Amino acid sequence: MLSKNLMFPIPQSASELGAGLYKMISAGASVEDAPAALEASAKAAVAGVTDTKTAITAGMAVINAYGMSLNDLGRVYDTFFQTVKIGVTTFPELSQSIGNVLPTARAVGVGFNEVSAALAQLTNGGIKTPEAVTALNSALRSLAMPTAKAKSKLRELGIQWNGLMGTLEQISKLHLSASTLSEIIPDTEGIKGVMSLTQNFNGLVDTLRQIEKAASSTESAYKKMENTLENQIKLFKNSLDAISGSLMASFAPVVIMVAGAVKTMLDSFNELPAAVKGITVVLGVAAISSTVFGSSISKLTIYMKGLSLSTISATTAIKSLNGAFAAAAVATTSWELGTAISKLKIEGTTVGDYWQSMFTEMSLHRKQESGSSLITERYYDRNMKDSLIG
Repeated sequence: MLSKNLMFPIPQSASELGAGLYKMISAGASVEDAPAALEASAKAAVAGVTDTKTAITAGMAVINAYGMSLNDLGRVYDTFFQTVKIGVTTFPELSQSIGNVLPTARAVGVGFNEVSAALAQLTNGGIKTPEAVTALNSALRSLAMPTAKAKSKLRELGIQWNGLMGTLEQISKLHLSASTLSEIIPDTEGIKGVMSLTQNFNGLVDTLRQIEKAASSTESAYKKMENTLENQIKLFKNSLDAISGSLMASFAPVVIMVAGAVKTMLDSFNELPAAVKGITVVLGVAAISSTVFGSSISKLTIYMKGLSLSTISATTAIKSLNGAFAAAAVATTSWELGTAISKLKIEGTTVGDYWQSMFTEMSLHRKQESGSSLITERYYDRNMKDSLIG
């Protein structure tokens, strides 16, 4: 499901993206929509200096809490990064904590923009992100769903729930003390949060305006982080991994072909008389000549006619084959490599045709054998010596 287009431009590893994809689907994304949403999350992870799973946790928490479409995920991340820009917080900190306030905010009709503006303002006031989330959650519950005693006090003060911004505006105009607020909000975190937001309510209003202009905030943050040394190294590694995968896929048919040829050769070799079995017959080798690298790879020749064998060292053959493959990998694309290998020739004949011809000759000779096996073995010994000497 992961495409090369997703791996190449985004400095996140395949394992990170794979884990993110699983997280995305587990969080409710459909299989069809997950890849595009994963790309947005991966970019957010790079921009926020975190991993893809963390970005998905934050983004999907908002999507699920407000019943949004995955198409809104980019806008959600923009809001996160605008909050980071305005407030004194980080994307990982918001990712880890924001889920604690979202259900309450949704339940009382407070949108994500207002939540983000409040958190930016609270962290600007010196409150750490986790504490700011707790303070906002407490304030929302106390003001929107007050106890009977708190409701009475609110009525006495002339305060009615009118959404987060509307209610905080009413409180800001009254300049309430901490003691009075404690009759409405039962915990110190909530009191601290409301006091921080109402003492500079105009600043909160301005912050909300900036949050609402968050378009492209993720892309801006991403572009700044994309060019760091660490991320450029990740991109380079992704490219190498992808090329390696393509080469492996290209070589697979060749490996299967060679394995089949070797098996056939061994089966035929095992049927030969004992004297011939003492000879090591190395199969394989060719030359790939390419104008791309400007020189040709030395041609290795295996020639077998009648009972005369020209053999070369197995080690030399394997090293030469590895060299040919390595040079071909650098100089050609995967399909060009497949074409080059398919045209490997031995003494002017394709590999497959050559081995077929060789095994046919060996079979015909065996059928023509006459006399005792001893005579046959001596005949092979004599030709073997001639081959090695000549």
